[in-house]
Amino acid sequence: MNELPPARARRAVRNAADRALRLGTVAIRPAAAAGRPGPEPLVARLSRLRRQAGGPLPVEYLRTTHDEILRVIGDDPTGRVLEIGCGEGLLTERLAPVADAVVAVDTAEGPVARAAARFHENPQVRVERRALPFDRFDGTFDLIVCADSLHHLNPALFRRGLEHLLARLRPGGRLVLLHHTGGTGRGNAVHHAAAVRVGADARFVHDRCRALPGLGPDGSGVRLDVFRRAGATVSPAPVRVPDGEVPRPRADVTRQDEGRSRTTVA
Repeated sequence: MNELPPARARRAVRNAADRALRLGTVAIRPAAAAGRPGPEPLVARLSRLRRQAGGPLPVEYLRTTHDEILRVIGDDPTGRVLEIGCGEGLLTERLAPVADAVVAVDTAEGPVARAAARFHENPQVRVERRALPFDRFDGTFDLIVCADSLHHLNPALFRRGLEHLLARLRPGGRLVLLHHTGGTGRGNAVHHAAAVRVGADARFVHDRCRALPGLGPDGSGVRLDVFRRAGATVSPAPVRVPDGEVPRPRADVTRQDEGRSRTTVA
């Protein structure tokens, strides 16, 4: 049998993978000409692709971004807190001292189990495995934190999830988003979409927008935004924003050209 050219062999492997995914089979059988030994289980292949796309975020990065989140939250008691994408509970551990109660959720079974073990003697913290961010959460929250979690969603799913999270905010409650902006660039897209959504709704205020250059797995930077649900005595005028445009900044925010960083003015 004649060997296939390398590019053609790679296409044969990708086509076999696509067929396996469509048919729901449990193994991918590479083309013999590709020279790969034996079938690769589908779960193993997906895990390998995830590793290639980027493993767990470095501890130093997490510590730095968590510092920034705690800085914008402040030292005042924050009431009831919802953390989306808690992982193993590193940020949860720092939110608990400034909250009356914390609900920390994630989709991954292993990290959720380890986070639950971390807080098993702390009744103030409840750790749950949830389908983020669409499961119906009980009650409302004074603070919702999403750190490097929502950029995994496609735009349609993100819009649905954002609506659900905004609806869970109490008057005066805050939604804090923090995502690194490298890789696929979805971090910036998530924050821009949230800013447009909030800017077009009189019930919400875009409190803060900040860029943290040099952070992230590839050093591309991090973006942080804080959105607040207006209290009963606050009635900001509605801002109507055409599709694709950025809402006009508040007094404490400067915005640069679309696609670049935004920085809070101290």
